[in-house]
Amino acid sequence: MEGGGICGIEDRINGDVVREVMGRVDGMALASLACTSSHLRRLAQQQCLWEKLCHSTWPSTSLQEAQHLINSASFPGGFYKFYAQAFPFISSNDHHHHRQPDSTCQSQTEVETTSSLSDIVSLVDVYYKSQCILSRMQDGLIQPNDDVVDMAEQQLLYYGRDGMTADERDLDWFQNSPFKLELLDLKDAAAHFRNPTSADPMGNNIVGKGGGGGGQDGWCTEFAEDFRLSWIVLDKKAGKAVNLSSWKPLVVHKITSPPPHYNNHYGEGIYEMQFGCVIPSPKESSTALPPCHLAKCIIVARFKMSTGTRHNWLQWKEINMTIESLTHFQVNGRTGLMILNQALLCTSRTTNQAKVEKGLQLYEKTKREKIRKWMLRDAVANTLDIFIEITILLILFYAFPSLL
Repeated sequence: MEGGGICGIEDRINGDVVREVMGRVDGMALASLACTSSHLRRLAQQQCLWEKLCHSTWPSTSLQEAQHLINSASFPGGFYKFYAQAFPFISSNDHHHHRQPDSTCQSQTEVETTSSLSDIVSLVDVYYKSQCILSRMQDGLIQPNDDVVDMAEQQLLYYGRDGMTADERDLDWFQNSPFKLELLDLKDAAAHFRNPTSADPMGNNIVGKGGGGGGQDGWCTEFAEDFRLSWIVLDKKAGKAVNLSSWKPLVVHKITSPPPHYNNHYGEGIYEMQFGCVIPSPKESSTALPPCHLAKCIIVARFKMSTGTRHNWLQWKEINMTIESLTHFQVNGRTGLMILNQALLCTSRTTNQAKVEKGLQLYEKTKREKIRKWMLRDAVANTLDIFIEITILLILFYAFPSLL
């Protein structure tokens, strides 16, 4: 009866009106409408609806390069599949913390041979009070700068590998360096922020109170409430996408001492926000993948806050992504790429923000427990070493008194 009533309503309503209504709802509502009848299901599968929805959710998908990529044959399913994969977050369930086999994670062999440096694409959007203030697409992983390349060339010559090509050299550098994907580095920021204007796409006028009873530090509370970040990693070869951000900031604090790499670019009023997620690693462990089956993706956004009489000016300093494990801390490029592939292949995802936060809390708890065990083990080992040394000295003292 209910299905017949819905079909009757559909017959009496113009199709253009139905499509207009469906174009104004969010993804969850659109998916629910598709389940009500076969006619609405056909309408809901139209790419134009999902393309419009993706553009409104992630403005970076409206960039010409991103549209061409998502509509290409390398990403079958187009914007419909992209939204289905990028909208939910990676879910780190409780059983991931107890070394249980997980059918949602692919085998190690499959992870190792999925992607290369040029296959990874990043789509990043930053929002302030529901308004997108920064959108960027990065095709491929960042290559080393000239200084690093010169150092790598010297190392290759020293170790007798001067016959390597430029691509092989860059790959060798990436695999053996700490994994760090930079969307916006300090040099890029400095080039844009010497004379910021309202036309500068990398600086933003924002309106906020910033008081909170704590002066400048009151901005931390407001930033945690109003800032959102999405970092979507897309694999052109596998045709898969995943959102590695927690959406909401995990940590917001004001930097009181400059990091070493800031040098002369550092100034007062620098804030740091951290986003991220917990990625379950494959059951099979090796020397390359963390044996603890857990890795954490950390997205760091640093910016300078300048206050004015009428507007407050936000200047981006740095946006990057790193990956850490419970045992290896920050992983190298080879392991980081394998973990990215694992995140792309993992089907355990959720739209529940509380589950994402719970997974992060469990990760930090597990990390603290491991650190405590390591410290206890080191303390026991040190005590045992001291006891053995004292015992040896006593034996020598009583056995060979003439030697002392």
